[in-house]
Amino acid sequence: MRELKQLKDELDVSVLVLAGSREPRRGAMVSENDLMRSRVLCDAADSDFAIGVHAANPQYRYIIQTRSQNSAIKWHSGNAPVCSIQTSDDGFLSLAFDERFIAEVDEETRQLICNIKWRKDSGASYRVIADEFGISKSTAFRHYKKWTPALEKDLVVEPEKDPKSAAAKRVLAQDCDEKEEWEECGFEKPIWLEDEENLPQINADNAD
Repeated sequence: MRELKQLKDELDVSVLVLAGSREPRRGAMVSENDLMRSRVLCDAADSDFAIGVHAANPQYRYIIQTRSQNSAIKWHSGNAPVCSIQTSDDGFLSLAFDERFIAEVDEETRQLICNIKWRKDSGASYRVIADEFGISKSTAFRHYKKWTPALEKDLVVEPEKDPKSAAAKRVLAQDCDEKEEWEECGFEKPIWLEDEENLPQINADNAD
């Protein structure tokens, strides 16, 4: 451990050392005492962590920090992260945590993940999705697997435009422009012009 610590200081690298321990007594949290004679390894480490079996559900594990040389202990028995051992998309075993510990993604990636999710749910294939967004099929698949309901939180989707409301806005804008033209000349738009515009149009062919 001291030699590894020396390498860490000389090469400025991080070293993770794994050590097995006995099972803690029933109902107790895992601790450095479970290392027995190997406990002396903790003296040379900057930080020490322990992984134990969750008492309420053996399928889950919890992670606690037993000591830290440079800062206060952050993860303890009161807020220990809970995880399960699963096989990742790459085929390796990994620890799957809840949404509190999901790595943050930037806004562009979050939008891409949600768009891929929506297109896939609508029936599009990964090949079609990849062509639409200019990515590979494997990237589309990995992004689809990263989707969680939390990613769609506060995501603003532009509503479809109502043709009727759009036409009404254009008419209102036209009326405002004409009113501003009259005001620039120092006059108010005559009321009789407004009334004339509201009169029904008469076909000249039918006029006597």
